[in-house]
Formats: sequence, C-alpha cells, structure tokens
Amino acid sequence: MSIENLLLPRKKELLKSWFDLFVRAYAPEAAVMLKGESNQFANPVGQTSLSAMADILDEFLNECRIDKILPPLGRIIRIRAVQDLAPSRALAFIFLLKGLVRQILDGETAAGKVSHADLAEFDERVDGLALAAMDIYSKCRDSLYEIRIGEIKNRTNRLLLKAQIIAEVPEHKSERHDN
Repeated sequence: MSIENLLLPRKKELLKSWFDLFVRAYAPEAAVMLKGESNQFANPVGQTSLSAMADILDEFLNECRIDKILPPLGRIIRIRAVQDLAPSRALAFIFLLKGLVRQILDGETAAGKVSHADLAEFDERVDGLALAAMDIYSKCRDSLYEIRIGEIKNRTNRLLLKAQIIAEVPEHKSERHDN
C-alpha cells in the first residue's frame, strides 16, 4: 500500500499537525491567534495558510501535479516572503512534513506496510516541493527589494528637489513650423 493511500484517511490529522508545526515559526502570541481565530477577515494569514496547506495536501496525496500545487504554495510563500522571517524559517514547514508523515505512519512502517523506497520517493517529492517554494520565495523577495529601491530613489529625488539641489526639467513640446 502506498504512503498516499495510508495518509488519505488521516488527512485531517495530518493537516492539523502540519499547521501546528507551521505556526511555530511565529511568536507565541501570533501562533495562538493564527490557530485560534477561524474568521477569514479577522485572521487572513492563518486562514489563507490553512486553506492553501489543505489544497497542497489534497494534490500531494492524490495526483501530485506541480501545476496544481504551485498556486496554493505561492499563496503561503508570498505571505512569508513579506514577513520578517529568515528564508530557512519561512520554508521549514515543508521539510517538517517528512518527519510528521514518519510519525503518523510509525506503526505501518514497523509492520512493513511502508518500504524504505516509498519513504525515499515521498522525501524526494517533499524536496521538490521545497525547491519550488524556494523559487517562489526568491522571486517574491526580489520583487520586494525592487519596490524598496524604487521607493528610496523616489524619496531621495523628492528630497533633492525640495532642497533645490536638483531641478525638474520641464517637458518641452517641440514646435514644428510647416511652411
């Protein structure tokens, strides 16, 4: 029996445990709020993350098509990219899935229902998910830095104009004389 078939009936348990590990990246007060508030408007980060994680697990435990996993993964990673988390901490929740699955399947592994080859294949898929997350994270951080650089340039330009160190060059309309 495949790991996916063993995990499907335990998907709710897996999601809850994975989300519990996910919120550990945050301060304890924030973690309590992320886990406790189920209103999407009062807790958009928590509810968006939980919903995206459920979508990831659905696809991961079924067909595991990367084109179906990337959108929900992107929702989580974009949130984490703008937060003050180190990349390793922002993406650690993906790798934690490996240990969590081993913990949930401990009895089946001991009974020989899960082979080492199955676990190795599962680990490869998790690693692939993490690599895709890193690509998304890097693009998001690059975009953030470009926005910040643009803001600094604009702010500096406005200050220089205000201090009359530089002057704006008015736009001139070229006049053409038709004779």
